[in-house]
Parts: sequence; structure tokens; C-alpha cells
Amino acid sequence: MLLKKVCVDARMLVHSGIGTYLKNILKYVKKAPIHWYVFIHPHQKSSYFDGMETIPISTPIYSPIEQIDFARKIPPCDLFWSPHFNVPIFPISSKKRLTTIHDLFHLAYPKLLSRLERFYAGFLIKQAAYRSDQIITDSHFSKSELCKYTNIIADKIEVIPLAVDLDRFSPKKENDQILEKFNIKKKFLLYVGNLKVHKNIQALLLAFDLLDKQGFSEIDLICVGNSKDMKRLDDSCIKETLQHVKHRIHFVGNVSDEELVSFYRAAELMVFPSLYEGFGLPPLEAMACGCPTICSYAASLPEVCKTATLYCNPYNYRHIAQLMEKILVDVDLRQQLVNRGLRLAKTLSWDISAQKHLEKIDQLIGI
Repeated sequence: MLLKKVCVDARMLVHSGIGTYLKNILKYVKKAPIHWYVFIHPHQKSSYFDGMETIPISTPIYSPIEQIDFARKIPPCDLFWSPHFNVPIFPISSKKRLTTIHDLFHLAYPKLLSRLERFYAGFLIKQAAYRSDQIITDSHFSKSELCKYTNIIADKIEVIPLAVDLDRFSPKKENDQILEKFNIKKKFLLYVGNLKVHKNIQALLLAFDLLDKQGFSEIDLICVGNSKDMKRLDDSCIKETLQHVKHRIHFVGNVSDEELVSFYRAAELMVFPSLYEGFGLPPLEAMACGCPTICSYAASLPEVCKTATLYCNPYNYRHIAQLMEKILVDVDLRQQLVNRGLRLAKTLSWDISAQKHLEKIDQLIGI
């Protein structure tokens, strides 16, 4: 019997959120009796592609030129799987299409984008909704957003939650000497994510400043993640407000997976004040490492984090500061959050998530 042929665009393997998703799904589904074609960046090498036929594409992701490469390079196959909304808009040599759309940020917050970004992202998302035979998304919140912004029928959308790699993210206190590399000597609060406006980092910084004024002057704030939007913070009105605490706020940028685990394990608590998420992996990763969390009561986060976190009003930095203080001083509450977080993390498995992806592929093309 001839193997079914599936082509997947894996160029985002090096990205943080979608890269984590791709790595954990690919290492499982590639074991299925399928002939895999994988789009990669030229010179991109990874064990995740072992046993798969790679097709290099050099054009940038999201660029209109990638559409030409899609039309030219997608081989005749039974299914083309896009792990993001940058889907082919021209006819391709694929019988079926599967697309994963993680969130609808570009449509929910259009004012945060340039006119060109707003138009092109909106166009691609609607093309994905129209052209895909099936769409996978990470949460029921994102499913409702898809229906709201694209008028797609709900039956076309499958919710498959993301998960946490419990072999990597665990409370074990090994290799935490990595923190010495960053010259961290004080207790610290942790934020993990980029500095885009919807991540609400300004509210976190103001809450940290207020916490300092309330007597917590021996604790630092460490922000892990892409800091390319730092200039926006420097230019903002909060710069002057934070003058007396700025020496205790550390933006360390992107770190390795091992270093990230060490930060989670060593933090007093992790704060995630985001206004918009399609899922929200960082709080779950923190929970798996035994770190208590504070999350926004917004978007997908209540669905994902359930009762394992303290929920803040993301528009009220005083409330965020109040919850920070509560966890720092209440030992029983802290342990309760740690226990709930560990239990929740154990219910989320990448193997289960990947198996559901495989079932969806089987449903579409029969493998």
C-alpha cells in the first residue's frame, strides 16, 4: 500500500511559541506511516526532521513572495498542513488542507499593527478560514474568536490544547547554577514573554514599582523573552516613574530551554498580565516547575489555567501588586498554588495533543 503524502511548513521551528508547538507535534506524528515533506529554511538542521523529506525555502515568512514559493514548491500530496495562518493563497498540488490558527490577535487588536500588517494578516487569516478543509486551534476561546472574526462554521474547527514537556519542565533543582551566568543574587519575580503592547508589561512594571513602595525592596524583577520592543518602553511615560527601581528590573532577552527552566524553578512567583492569548504556555511551564503564578483574567487564560493560579485585573496594576504581596507573604497560599499547578500540568500531555493531530489527519485523508 502506498503511503499517504503530507507536506508541513516547519520554518517556524526556531520561533518560541509556534516552534515549541511544532517540535512537540512533529517528533510524535513523524512516526506514523506517512511520507512527510517538510518546508525548512536553507541550512536549517534538526533531529526533528529525521526520516522526513526536507524542502528548503529561503523567502521570509509572511512575505508576499513566499506565496510564489508555495505555488512552486509544494509537491503533489494528500494534505498540506500550515502550522500558522500564512497559508498558500494560490492553487496548490494538495488534495486537502489543514491549518492551525493559534490566536486572532491581529484581528482583535488591529490598532497595534501598521496598515499594511493589518491588511495582510487579516487577508491571510480569512483565506485560511475559507481555504482550509479543517482548522485546529488551541482553546475554545480561540475557536469563538475564529467564528466571530471570520464567520467560519464551528464544525470546521477542532480544539486541541497545547501541553507541557514534563521531562524538561519539572520542580527538580538541578543545574540551577545557570543563574550565576546572569549574576542573579536576589530573590526575584519572573515574567516570560515578549514586550508587545498586548502583553501588558507596563502594568507589571508599575505593579513592581508599587510593591517596592510597600516595603519589598529586596526583590528583583526578571523579564525573559524577545526584547526587541524595548525602545517602546524606554519612550513611554513610565520610564520616569520607574527611576528608583530600574536597577532591579532585568531584561535578559531570549534564553535557552535549560536556562528558562532554571528561571522558573528559582523564581518566587511568575506574573503573566497579558491582555490577549490564544492559549498561554508560560504559566503552565511555570506551574510544571513548581512556581506559583499570577495571570490575567482575560482571553484564554481562565480556560487554560483553571483554579491553579491567582487571577488579576490586567487593567489595574494595583491589583497585580496586591496579589504579588499576597503570594510573597502567605506561605500556605503559595504552597496551595504550587500543588494545584503541578496537578494541572500533569493533565496536559504533548503525546495526547499529537495523537489528536494524527487523528485529524487520518480523518481528512485516511492513513
